[in-house]
Amino acid sequence: MADFKIQEVVIKPVEVIRDEPVKKKLIPLNGKLITSEEPITIGTNFKTYKNMRPTATHPKAIGGMSKVNSTVMDVTYLKTRSAYHMIKEQPAETHVLVQAWNAGLTASHVLENKTAIGSTGAFEATDLWTDSAGADYAKFSEATEGQVVYCNGVDTCLWGGNELRCARLLNYDTAGTFLYDFTDYVTNTKTTEYASMASSSDVGGISGSVLLLSLNNNVTDTSPTTVHTVTNANVTFSTSSKFGTHAAVFNGSNAKLTVPDDADFDFSDGTFALDCWLQLDSSASGALYYHSKPVTKVIYDTGAHAVIVGETVHQNVTGATGVVLSVTNTDGWAGAGTGTIWLGQVGATPWGNANNMEDTDHNTVCNCATSSTDTNYFKVLHSSSGTVLSVVKRYLGTSTTIITATSLVLVSTSYKHIEIDENGNSWYIFVDGALVATATSAERAESDYSDVVVIV
Repeated sequence: MADFKIQEVVIKPVEVIRDEPVKKKLIPLNGKLITSEEPITIGTNFKTYKNMRPTATHPKAIGGMSKVNSTVMDVTYLKTRSAYHMIKEQPAETHVLVQAWNAGLTASHVLENKTAIGSTGAFEATDLWTDSAGADYAKFSEATEGQVVYCNGVDTCLWGGNELRCARLLNYDTAGTFLYDFTDYVTNTKTTEYASMASSSDVGGISGSVLLLSLNNNVTDTSPTTVHTVTNANVTFSTSSKFGTHAAVFNGSNAKLTVPDDADFDFSDGTFALDCWLQLDSSASGALYYHSKPVTKVIYDTGAHAVIVGETVHQNVTGATGVVLSVTNTDGWAGAGTGTIWLGQVGATPWGNANNMEDTDHNTVCNCATSSTDTNYFKVLHSSSGTVLSVVKRYLGTSTTIITATSLVLVSTSYKHIEIDENGNSWYIFVDGALVATATSAERAESDYSDVVVIV
């Protein structure tokens, strides 16, 4: 048997691991312990009471009644069958809503009283809602975000008061190149932070404006770009204004504002926006915006020398000058050609008849048999009834209506917000923020308008 050795084995005692000693923790009891977010368990640490008092477990309504209205709530709808007090925190609003019936119980409306809690006041002159035929006694119920649900067996309505909380406000393009989320800016109570959206990459609200007229007892342009000189012709001012202390009054006949022509008013790239606040009376009609250029139509004979679009020509006798905008020709340019030449007039000298047209090298182009004046223009106009709003372009004797919104109610005792947008070949008309008309058209303003911009 071979020899072997056993190494020394040391056995150590087992180490006992003891618990940490118990320590005291001080809990201050000078505050109020709130163990739930449910309001009725919070007790006296509750929001301000209105006609309520605290009890051991929850706030309790004070018995009795408070007078709400100081006058008859409605001369026709007198019989109350259902009522609800709607209170919102953001924004702070109070509305007493009443389903009221007529004397024969054949028709019902929802009436509204906005008087502050604890005070007495009249119901609104305009009824909030008209029930559809066949409606029954209604029920009100609280909904999310401080809203109220109203059901009468026929109609089901969800109402958010004067303002409705914005669920999401996103600014993005369909190509996915940018996405801005402004939700936090418009769903809080802050007054120093706000969401601004502009057509350019810089977010500054009005930073892209080229003409900004507040018309607050003046015609001063306050645009952040080039400040334009605005001339007032018979426009007066009224203290019945939407903003500030005054608003401009256009009399519908000879009142207008004019602005000198400028590259700022070149809309030929197909991207622009025009907007304004206006209040129309029943006799109002005219163009909200008008930009133009005088043109001359020449019908010629004995055409002898060809001209091209963009070429400058003149008349040998009168000295009138023009730039060729369009040329049609029959029978060539061998001395017997006939046709039409449209000219953009240069200067004030009118084009005459029975005189030769020459080019800059004094080549005789043709004989001007007859001539007549016309106007190329781009304008936004409204009808006298205030029901139609259109964008119209006239070019070389032909007028084209690019976009029209109909069935509008622009004649009103209140101000309406009007906005006209073009984005490429897409056209839009908005009234009070609602899209009322769209169109797809390659027609757009010309780049060579030379007359003043007119606002009437």
